[in-house]
Amino acid sequence: MACRVEVVTLAGNMIELNLEPQSTVADLRQAISLAGPGVPAECQRILRNSALEPLPDAEPIEERQYRLVVSLDAVCKDLETGDPEQRKKGVETLSRLGSKGGLPAISAVASRLQDVNHGVARAAIHALISLAEQGSREDVIAAIRKRMPECPPGIRQALIEVIGSVAQWGDTGLVDVLFQGLQDDEPFVWMAAWEVLAELAESGDNRPAVVQTVIARLAHDDGSVRAAAADALTWVAEAGDRQAVAALVQSSRDYLSFVRTVAVEAIMEMAQCGDPEAIEAVSERLTDDCPMVRGKAAKAMSRLSEDDDDRCIAALAACLGDESREVVKAAFEAIAERADRGEKHAMAVAAEYLKQRGWAVPFMMTGGSGIGCAHWRCESFSMACACHV
Repeated sequence: MACRVEVVTLAGNMIELNLEPQSTVADLRQAISLAGPGVPAECQRILRNSALEPLPDAEPIEERQYRLVVSLDAVCKDLETGDPEQRKKGVETLSRLGSKGGLPAISAVASRLQDVNHGVARAAIHALISLAEQGSREDVIAAIRKRMPECPPGIRQALIEVIGSVAQWGDTGLVDVLFQGLQDDEPFVWMAAWEVLAELAESGDNRPAVVQTVIARLAHDDGSVRAAAADALTWVAEAGDRQAVAALVQSSRDYLSFVRTVAVEAIMEMAQCGDPEAIEAVSERLTDDCPMVRGKAAKAMSRLSEDDDDRCIAALAACLGDESREVVKAAFEAIAERADRGEKHAMAVAAEYLKQRGWAVPFMMTGGSGIGCAHWRCESFSMACACHV
C-alpha cells in the first residue's frame, strides 16, 4: 500500500506525494523532481522537520512530512569540475530548476558563457533562454550585460540573439546591452544588435519609443555611443522622420569627427530629397576639418539636392580643389553621376575639370543636351585624380 508524504518548502508551499512502501530519500527526491513544479534532484536537500542536516539518499522514508530546501551547492561544484560533460550537465540542471534558483542560478549559468568548451557555452546560452522564458527575463538581461564584454565574438553574437528572442521593449537593461552590441568591434555582433533593435521598433507600437530612446543616446558622454546611436537611427526610424533628421543634424556638429562622419552618412540615408535643413547641415560639413567628413558631405549633398540644383553643383565644384584626394574623388563622382543624368551644369563642370588636366572629354553634345558616359566617369576620374594629386 502506497504511503502519503507531505513535503513543505521554505516558502510554505506543500507538495503531496504517494510513495511505494520501503521508499528511500532517493525515491522521494525523484518523486519531487517529477512533481510540478519540479525541483531537480541535484538541487534538493531533504530534512526532517526537527533537523538541520540533510538526509542521505539511503535513509528510509518513515515520517509523514519532510522539509525541502533548494540548494545549488552540488550543481555549482559540477560547474567547476574539469569534465566538460559534468559542467554541461550542471548547466542543464539549473535550466530545469528555472526561476526557483533565483539570481544565484542565473549567475552560475552565465559564468559558463566563457567556458573553454563550446558545448558547455552553448548549453549556457540555451539555459539563459529557458530561464528568461520562465519569468527571469530582466535578470537574464542583466547577467548578459555583465558577462558579454568578456565573451568571445561568436558567443557575443549569440547573446544578442538571445536578447532578441526573449526581451520586450521596456525591459530594464535592454537598451544598455543592445548598445554594447552596437559598439562591438566585430561586424556580425553589431549587425545582430541592429537587427534586434529594428525588430523591436517594428513590433507593435514600439517605434516612437525606440526612436526616442536612440535619439537620447546621441547626447551620451561617450562618443562611441553617440556614433552608434546615429547609425542605429537609420535602422529604427522611418525615412524622412523629422525628429530623427533634426537630431542627426545636431550630431553632424559633434566635436568628434567620427561622430560627425556617421551623422552625415545617416542624414544622407534618412532625409528626404530637397530637405532644406538636411542640405544646410551637410553643406556646412563640406568645409569640415576632417577629410572623411568632407567626403561624406559631398556624397550627401548630391544625394539630397534636387536635379539641376546649381547650388549643389557649385558646392561640389569647390570641393574639386580640396587638398584631400578622397574628397576630390567623392565630389567628382557625385558630379559625374549628375552628368550621367543629363544635368548640363554638372557636365560642364566635369568637362572643365578634366580639360584643365589635359584629358579629352568624351561627352556627346547634341542639340544643346548631353549624355555622360559611365565608363568615361570611372576611367577618367582615376586619371584626373592622379594628375591632381
